[in-house]
Order: sequence, then structure tokens, then C-alpha cells
Amino acid sequence: MKRIGMVAVAGAALLASSPAFTAPANGAAAPRAHGRGSGIFLHPPFTGDRVDVDLDASGSGGRFAIVHYDRSGKVFAQVSGTVNCVAVNGRMAVTTGKITAGFSPVGDPRGKSFAITVLDNDGGPDALGVSFPLPQMPACMAWPLNMVMDRGDYTIS
Repeated sequence: MKRIGMVAVAGAALLASSPAFTAPANGAAAPRAHGRGSGIFLHPPFTGDRVDVDLDASGSGGRFAIVHYDRSGKVFAQVSGTVNCVAVNGRMAVTTGKITAGFSPVGDPRGKSFAITVLDNDGGPDALGVSFPLPQMPACMAWPLNMVMDRGDYTIS
């Protein structure tokens, strides 16, 4: 547990102190964030819930799929959608997109915005920030880190 807390604090500090995320210059390779993993929410109201995150995003396209399990293991919410923006700054990437399918106990999430922030810890547990469905959000808006992955891996390039 101590390691998870240190990763989350380090990731939050990196997110807060990082220069702006940028799109590639003309001719440069598009930023990419991809991987699949599972982790535990660190903050209320979902502390202890497990979340599976599948992400394959590059440039201004890609896809994501999220399954949120409550503490008893029951599926609480599930969303999938398309990515509309990826921005990279070192080992951190932010992605945003639109939910195209899924369900949530608070209403139909389809058409809502979603954000995933990824911190690739190069061999250590990666940290993610996973938003909740929002009516809208700016493209490539960073979401605060709120979970540490204990299964799987993410790569940023």
C-alpha cells in the first residue's frame, strides 16, 4: 500500500508541475498511448473499487473501454468510445473522447465526454486518472490520477 500511495503522490506532482501537453510538430510521429490493465480506485466515493481500462489512442483517434466493478465484484458501470485527442509530455499522456456505448447507474452515458490520463512508470505500476462521464470537456484535458494499476501495462510514445 505504501508503494501505491507514493506512485499516486509522485504522479500527481508530475501532473501539477508538468509543462503543457503538446501535439506533435509537422512531420513528427503522432503521440500514442496504449495498453490494458486493471487497478483500484484510491479516492472516494469509489475507494477500493476495481476498474479495467483498455486504451489504444494515437493522434486524434483511437478507442477506449472501461469496466468498473464495485467492491463486491459486480459490474457497476461500463463504457466504451472513441478518442478525439491524445497529448504526451514525457511519461504522461492525456486522452479525451466521447462515449459511444455503455451503461451507468446515474443515467445513459452515451454522447458524454470522457478523459483518461496515463502515467507510464517504466517497469513500476502505472497510474491512471479516469474521469466520470461529463456532458462536455475540453479536448486533451488532463484528469487527476485516481488509481494505480496492479495488472497490465501502458506504453506512451
